[in-house]
Amino acid sequence: RIVKANPTLAKQKAEEAYQGGVLTSADKDILIDQGLSNELTRMFEWGDSGMNANLTTILEGFQDPRLPLYMTKNQADVECEDGKTIDSGTQYLGIRGGCDLPAKPNQWGNFSKIVCSYTTALPVMMAAEGYFLRAEGALRGWSNMGGTAKELYEQGIRVSIKNQLAYKGSLAGVSSISETEIDAYISGTTTQKDFVDPVNGQNSIKAQNDITVKWDESATNEKKLQRIITQK
Repeated sequence: RIVKANPTLAKQKAEEAYQGGVLTSADKDILIDQGLSNELTRMFEWGDSGMNANLTTILEGFQDPRLPLYMTKNQADVECEDGKTIDSGTQYLGIRGGCDLPAKPNQWGNFSKIVCSYTTALPVMMAAEGYFLRAEGALRGWSNMGGTAKELYEQGIRVSIKNQLAYKGSLAGVSSISETEIDAYISGTTTQKDFVDPVNGQNSIKAQNDITVKWDESATNEKKLQRIITQK
C-alpha cells in the first residue's frame, strides 16, 4: 500500500515477502475456527447491514460462480415502487452505498443477506489474495513474483473460486463448481450490470466498472490493475 509514496521500498518488501514464502494453491485460507461467534450474522439479522450493490452488480454482470457463495437472494417479498412485488428468494438485491434509507423496518431489509452463520470461521487472509498481490507486483515490473501478471491473476481467480466453495459451499447449498465453469468465467467478456433499485429509482445508477474478467494484454496498466483489484 506504500507504492505511491515509496515505490522503491514497496518493491523491496514485496520481493522479500515472496522469497520468504507466500500462500499458494497448496495452502488453505487462513481462518480463525475456534468456536468464536461470527457477528456478521448478527448484524444482518438485526437489519443493520446489507449487501453492497456494487458487489451484487459486478458478480451478476460477470456471471460469477461465487455469487451464491457470497450472498443469498432476497429474504422476503419486496414491494416495488411500481406496485409490483419481487417474490421472496427470486433475485439478488444489493443496496447502493450512501443512499438515504428510512428507519427500519423497511423494504431494503428484505434484500440479499450475507451467506454466513454464527459458527462460520473468521477469515484472516485468503490464499487467493496472495496471487493478486503478486500479480500487481508483476504488473509493476517487480522481479521474482513467481509468474506474469496474467498468470498470477488467473491463478488467483481459480484459487478464490475453489477455496470459497470449500469455505461456504455447504452453507450456500453449492456442492461443486466445475473446471469448465471456472474456465468460462476467466474467459468472460461481460461487464458490470447497471444498478436498479426497485424500491426507489433515485438510488439507481449506471455501471461504473467497465472492465471484463478476461485479461487483455493490450490494455493499459491502469486497466490491468483495475482487473486485479476488482478480483481482489
